[in-house]
Amino acid sequence: MEYNLEKELCSVCETVFDGNSEQPIDLDLTLPDYCPDMETILKCFAIPSINNRSISGDRLEVDGTVTIRVLYLDTSKRVLRCSEHTGPFSCSFNLKTAVNEAAVHTKIRVNYVNCRALSPRRLDIHGAFSVFAKVTARNERDFVTSIEGDDIRQKRRDVTVSELCGFCQQQFSISETLDFGQGRPAPELILSSDLHAYIDEAKAISGKLMLKGEIVLNLLYITDLESGQEDSMRFCVPLSRIIDVSGLEPEHACTVTLETLGFDTVLRGDYTEQTALISLDAHLAVTVCAYRDRTIPIVDDAYSVTYELEPTNRQLPISRLMHSEAFSISEKSEVSLGRSISKIIDVRPESIQNALSFESDTFSAKGKVNCSILAQDSTGTPFYSERCVDFQTTRPLPAVPTSPEGSLEADTAGTSFRITGDDTIEITTDIRLRTDVFDTSMQKAVVSATGNEECRRAKDKTAAITLYYAEDGESLWEVARTYCTSVEAIRLENDLPEDTDSIHGMVLIPM
Repeated sequence: MEYNLEKELCSVCETVFDGNSEQPIDLDLTLPDYCPDMETILKCFAIPSINNRSISGDRLEVDGTVTIRVLYLDTSKRVLRCSEHTGPFSCSFNLKTAVNEAAVHTKIRVNYVNCRALSPRRLDIHGAFSVFAKVTARNERDFVTSIEGDDIRQKRRDVTVSELCGFCQQQFSISETLDFGQGRPAPELILSSDLHAYIDEAKAISGKLMLKGEIVLNLLYITDLESGQEDSMRFCVPLSRIIDVSGLEPEHACTVTLETLGFDTVLRGDYTEQTALISLDAHLAVTVCAYRDRTIPIVDDAYSVTYELEPTNRQLPISRLMHSEAFSISEKSEVSLGRSISKIIDVRPESIQNALSFESDTFSAKGKVNCSILAQDSTGTPFYSERCVDFQTTRPLPAVPTSPEGSLEADTAGTSFRITGDDTIEITTDIRLRTDVFDTSMQKAVVSATGNEECRRAKDKTAAITLYYAEDGESLWEVARTYCTSVEAIRLENDLPEDTDSIHGMVLIPM
């Protein structure tokens, strides 16, 4: 016979896909006519960005562009020059099952780029970058809270799970016209650019989340093509956004993820002698998950006093949000460039590797920031170098999780530098980090129960009481199961406290 089960539904956020796709870079490029001939290649950068992410049925499609930017010295003046080439890419992922309410998260990592000059105007470029994609979705998980039947004895246990109350992902663009300021030389050629977006404050009201943050754009550019004179600029643009999150209430705990998908910068032609302008279009995506703690009594074991019971057990993942925090740190590192330095042109973070670890009531975030360094040697000739800056910080956890799992997002908020020796510089890197810590464990639970009516349990009906000698620490539940009675009946017969789970010595078993 199949027993009826009482169940409670609970919304959870689950990862339904996590994978990656490697995209090759194979180009044979010729410099445009307006670019002077190459003498020395300083660095070749691959800069992928994402234009669109969409799910159709059980397929995830990711489309974007990859920009190849080559920094070099020209043959005539031996000053900095730049050539760019942009091309499309696309990749597709099989999700194995169709999803409805889902969020897509993507990251791009450049694996390698090799650049070789075949002639002063021709380049052979090979490399690869990887697109990492993760899809999370709302899922209704059911928990068995009770099994109906007079002959059923069940053991229940309360578990606390973070119930997903609000869930959304929104893509949006921000367009700004930025002013270089009066009296500053107008840029004629952008050598490099990077953009970073941060959330500093998230305030929840009913059905909406108000976000405040900042977008930082860093530019390195040439102000005079004849002399190769370079300059740099840092723009800070306020970020303010209201996100509709159905089901969100002020008391809910939220995780907020902000992704920079891509950005475009275009020098404006309407500048004057007093000011220069640049247009910025930034493409961002924000994902919000709102949680509340919910306690659910689950059945983790059961038996029948009448029939041989065949319960189906399963290990269910139980996840509870314990801590969410955004914070900043600053790290200093002195590095040697291996040659004499007369000037530092630019220091720019290229990539960040990070890891999260837990110990007792603290968590540690550590990693490396790979910095690209553009400098001039003692002869005034530009050269390029790369160095890593290590970072590490340990912070307390307000509540100690039993089985901690977490995510760590790291980005650079700014970089400064100073020359400290003939061939050494000190790099100060400001790093913004965000971590979400969950207590995640696998819990045994009954998901179905079937009684075998043809196999009745044998029960001694000749005695009202049976004497049983229990080993030290023997489970009261297992003794009750063996003798076809209940834990409550044994506790009552032996005047045991309600919280007694194990027994020792002589015990009276009511039959």
